[in-house]
Amino acid sequence: MKKRDLLILGFLIVGSLLVLEINSPILSDIRIDSSIGVNLSPFKAVGSENCYQDLACKTYLDIFEGNLISPFVGYPLSPSELQLYRFMVWFDAHVSLWVLLILGCFLSFFVKKRSNFITTFASSAISTSFIILLLKEIFKRTRPIESLIQYSSFSFPSGHAAVVFSVLPLLLKKYPKFKYLSIGIALLVVYNRLYLGLHYFSDLIVGAIIGYAIGLFFLKYFKI
Repeated sequence: MKKRDLLILGFLIVGSLLVLEINSPILSDIRIDSSIGVNLSPFKAVGSENCYQDLACKTYLDIFEGNLISPFVGYPLSPSELQLYRFMVWFDAHVSLWVLLILGCFLSFFVKKRSNFITTFASSAISTSFIILLLKEIFKRTRPIESLIQYSSFSFPSGHAAVVFSVLPLLLKKYPKFKYLSIGIALLVVYNRLYLGLHYFSDLIVGAIIGYAIGLFFLKYFKI
């Protein structure tokens, strides 16, 4: 590998770590109950103006969408469901966006124009993260009441959905044979956010659209 490629790969790694930092605010401790291990009682968020689960802070749209996502939220009501719940929390905290870093580094070794691939990959993810961070501060939408874990950031739009969908255009373009795998990973990350009750449907849909659009832009900009 050339020195230039090593520098660009380092840029990807540093950039991906930055993406992880932006999209992974501190989680609270999981709420524990003596019976099955989970306490679903309301609590307040650190970074959402103490309105985390206060209905007075919710709009009619929030309440309506909360009712829509409620059937999809994985309330662990039995020991077996608790195991799945713990896996999803672990996946959310330690795996979901790390997949991007690992996937980007791995696939960069199998393309001819490695520098263009890495630059497009990193630019899409990093730019998306900053844009989503700005939008969160503008809209200041609090997390759903149905949330099973506590995030210290706002809800709209979803940063996780945006970032994973931002690299989809590049992966689909360069690796069409693995399109179902790429789409599957993106949908798994999105479903994980829904399972934990961390987002409304509109958060996820708008985040995915924004991310995908940014990914398409960089795909054309770098002429991949």
